[in-house]
Amino acid sequence: MERNNQAFTDAIHALFQFIKAWEDAGATMESCHLSLHLSDVYAPMDGRHRGLEKYEQEREQCYRNKRSDLWKHRYEHSILRLLEHPQLPTLSILSSFQMSLYEGRIVEPKSAVRLANKLSGVRTVALHLSDNEKKYPDIRRQSRYGLATALPTLSSPSLRDFTLSFYQLDPPNNDFSPMSALLPSEPLLDHLSRAIHTLSQSFSLTSLKLQDIIISPDLYWPSNPLAWPAWPNLRHHDVEFHMVTPDGNWYFVRDPSQPIDDDESANDEEGIDDDESAGDTDGPNDTQVEPDSDASSSSSWRPDTFNERQEDRQVGNSPGREFRSFPSDTYMNPLVLAIARAAAQMPRLETLSLSSSIRHPDSDGFDILFHAPTHASSFDSKPGNADEARLYWIVGSWRPHEEVLEA
Repeated sequence: MERNNQAFTDAIHALFQFIKAWEDAGATMESCHLSLHLSDVYAPMDGRHRGLEKYEQEREQCYRNKRSDLWKHRYEHSILRLLEHPQLPTLSILSSFQMSLYEGRIVEPKSAVRLANKLSGVRTVALHLSDNEKKYPDIRRQSRYGLATALPTLSSPSLRDFTLSFYQLDPPNNDFSPMSALLPSEPLLDHLSRAIHTLSQSFSLTSLKLQDIIISPDLYWPSNPLAWPAWPNLRHHDVEFHMVTPDGNWYFVRDPSQPIDDDESANDEEGIDDDESAGDTDGPNDTQVEPDSDASSSSSWRPDTFNERQEDRQVGNSPGREFRSFPSDTYMNPLVLAIARAAAQMPRLETLSLSSSIRHPDSDGFDILFHAPTHASSFDSKPGNADEARLYWIVGSWRPHEEVLEA
């Protein structure tokens, strides 16, 4: 893995040195209007990059269960890390930086922030990162904690617009108990939400967008804050949060008005044929793959194997039981109360939205929207609505506690 880290580091250093040469030649932000977008980090032999025809053949083999090796899953638990970041040159001509890592190799979130920190005049930063590690809890927890330690350092006086997408797939099996994303040594402390809380109060920040992210009330109103929170210049704030809480609980429960369907209380083995079930137990011939395992090791007597259906059941991706659509009073009220308190400390707020990633087909969704005067909304029912501040609740039949409504 260290060789992969070094190859990634060398490529980034070469790119930054190339852009730095333009600066040394007299280029400025005003004359160039440069933006940097990094995406799809890969090695030449990864997936479709080794040839589309071969990739399609291999994918067809997997689909027809004609191969059981790790294939594209071999590196999905390995995280690339930027080395020697202090030696990267600082660039001043880039006004925008975006890192989109939905495909290809996974890059350490902290490394993405370190790259953004090397752009002294950047005004817009958008980081689309992965928080979807479900098999190895320690990898995920350290990744989130690393991002939490790095984010507060991003408060550059030039930063105006910050977007963070931290992709995590909610378990389609709503009976599943998700892993906690918090450190075992501090099981009640959500470091990432607190780090975003700190960054969001940057004096220069006017727009904050959070997408596909697992959050807690600490994002807005931490318990025992060191100082009274204030967002002096924040104008636009949008957050799409996941159904799961950082400590592994759920923000949503079954709608009390809906019956319990038979398939939602069925055994986990439903839909699995006898042959597959027989092959899913961890017997003496089953290979348990650790991150960064070396398939070429002399001690390997057979290829590493991958059973997608078994893996999906182990992390809650199957069987599909999507019945959670009604906000949980226990977890939703503290979150909504926290954002209500925070909004009262945003004197320049123009638009705010809080929504969740509910996939239940019969759900009305979960959206709370605020629009200041002169800002139109698709929910405005009258032409003159935009002349006054509006607060829209699209939460079905759920109602928050009175304390929330009074905040």
